[in-house]
This record gives sequence, C-alpha cells and structure tokens, in this order.
Amino acid sequence: MIVKVQVSLFSTDGTKRMLIYNEDRSTFFEGELTQEVRKAMDGQPKAYFEAKLIDTKVNLIKKVAPQDW
Repeated sequence: MIVKVQVSLFSTDGTKRMLIYNEDRSTFFEGELTQEVRKAMDGQPKAYFEAKLIDTKVNLIKKVAPQDW
C-alpha cells in the first residue's frame, strides 16, 4: 500500500504532529511525529511511502515517487 505522510507546519503546543493516510483514506493515522519518521522525511513537509499495515500500526517501508493525490 502507498501512503502519504504529512508533517504539521505549526502547532499550538509546540509538538510536531503527522498524518499518515492512503489514497481512499481507509487507512488513517494522526499522532506525534517520531524521530524515525522525521529522518525518513528528509526535511520535507510531505512524502509518499510504501507501507504495511500490521494490526493497527502503519509501518513505513521505503520512500516512493510523489503520487498525484
């Protein structure tokens, strides 16, 4: 599955957050930005990844080319 990861640009409490979702939004996660994801994003505000859903956890596998959604 391909997912988009978006990092919050601003936060009222100073904590960076992220959204992870697939094209039809059947998989959706919102939470605190982790160091692992921050590193994978290479400073970009959004990126696309191949991912695997295990139970309720989204595991990012590798970065892929930008998608048109």
